[in-house]
Amino acid sequence: MKEPDVVCSRLEDAGTGLEILVVQLQDAANRSRLVIRRTEKKFLQNRGKEPGHAPGDLHLISTARRHSLLRSFCDLHDTASSVADTLYQFATHLRYVEDLSGLSAFAMKHLLLRERMNMVLIHGDDTDAELLSRLCSGIVSLSNPWYEGRGRKRYSHLPVFRAAGELHARYYAAVQRIAVNVKNMTPGELAAERTGLERTCEQLTSAIGELRRYVERLMEADSDGRLPRKCDVLLAPGNENLRSDKCAGRT
Repeated sequence: MKEPDVVCSRLEDAGTGLEILVVQLQDAANRSRLVIRRTEKKFLQNRGKEPGHAPGDLHLISTARRHSLLRSFCDLHDTASSVADTLYQFATHLRYVEDLSGLSAFAMKHLLLRERMNMVLIHGDDTDAELLSRLCSGIVSLSNPWYEGRGRKRYSHLPVFRAAGELHARYYAAVQRIAVNVKNMTPGELAAERTGLERTCEQLTSAIGELRRYVERLMEADSDGRLPRKCDVLLAPGNENLRSDKCAGRT
């Protein structure tokens, strides 16, 4: 696996790990919310009762201690939710960074192939068959794991993504054709092939750039997003003073 592909793979693994951690943190926040609600409900049920009439062990906890306990639970919930939000945003950002890295690797491979083909065309009439053979043998496909894998899953619905695939297939077919026939082509034929390659190259570069701008817009749109969930702590009316400052600020 080439170095750009290794980077993309590691970014994807990191993003997947963060998403799992976000789910675990959100589960902890949900559990703490349930504890808050149950404790708050018992607190309301026993408000004003004598200690001897309180069920269970609640009579062992003073009113001030109950307030403090609920506030601590609220703080715990807020912290878990805040961390989950931050990790969610980071995982989302990382996913787009991986896509941008994949597009960069795609463009870089194309650039290297383009320069190698220029060398083939320049030396097309060279008598050094060994040099020409080495140049042609280095020609590789533009395909890469990101484009064929995650990129196709996420962006295959976009016309520009499909157009990029068609252009890179057309470019590679022309490259292979020239590599096989370059020794038998006239200077005019080589010039025509080179013109066609440059035109396809410009179109492919434009398509890759458009894809990059699309991904960048998605990343910018999601940069302020929060984890989609119902995470607000809803205490009963008349008991809002038990909220922490952060809890009270939630809507």
